Amino acid sequence: MKNKPEKIYHISDRNSLGVAIRSISKIVPSKDKVYRVRVTLDDEDRSIKQNRLSFLLYKELGLATGNGAIQERCRCKLQYGLNILLEDTEFYKFYNNTMLILPYEDKLKCMEYINVTSFFSMKQFASYLNTIYQESAAQGIVLSQPKDLYYEALMKQEDSRR
Repeated sequence: MKNKPEKIYHISDRNSLGVAIRSISKIVPSKDKVYRVRVTLDDEDRSIKQNRLSFLLYKELGLATGNGAIQERCRCKLQYGLNILLEDTEFYKFYNNTMLILPYEDKLKCMEYINVTSFFSMKQFASYLNTIYQESAAQGIVLSQPKDLYYEALMKQEDSRR
């Protein structure tokens, strides 16, 4: 599976804006290398810490299974993430009309190109990460549990709602 390098700049002041602009100005586009620059306002519904944690888990799963981080990311998106998105009626229709008939390996390949976790709220992402931990433990794979206070706070918030 193809890994596309990506650089994300968090711009919060003129200095960090200057760093991003200087870095982008060093890019030399060509016919073979076309770049996309996307500028978005940070979304309070998503957590950078959750993203970092998920990529750490993919890496650890990839080492444990021998499949590699990218393969494990796609597998987690397919097996755990889609279940969360399928609660949305529009996504459910999309999935049933396009992916349902595909064999598992083709669905797995699609996960390289289809956003799944990008659509999650922080609560949905927390549920997704919990599922990864639970399913990995059931397979005898122990994943590290970083002392991410934000993640712990989310879990406490989730538990208090149950």
